[in-house]
Amino acid sequence: MKTIKLFSGKEYLIEDNEFEIVKNLIRNSKMIELSNGDIFNSAAIEYAGELDKMRFWDIYPIITNKAGTFFIREGEQIFLEARNFDEIKIKDDLKYLSMNKVKLLKK
Repeated sequence: MKTIKLFSGKEYLIEDNEFEIVKNLIRNSKMIELSNGDIFNSAAIEYAGELDKMRFWDIYPIITNKAGTFFIREGEQIFLEARNFDEIKIKDDLKYLSMNKVKLLKK
């Protein structure tokens, strides 16, 4: 899975096999039409590539600020100790769970 982010702030999920086509359309400065009806100029693309990642401890997203590194479980901040850092996993950002994949219509 790959992402296309536009300068306008819109973001689209696209299958890996269609990403090569997107790269060619970008190189040739072509218009891109998606299955959701959106059409945009490839010059409007700010970023195209891998999905954003997040750090997790078990199922909980990790937050790091001046207070330290922690996650929130049942409304309570649970701070991680240095010995727990090895258990942190990198996964796709949760925002992608609510996003629908799109397909290219113009190839």
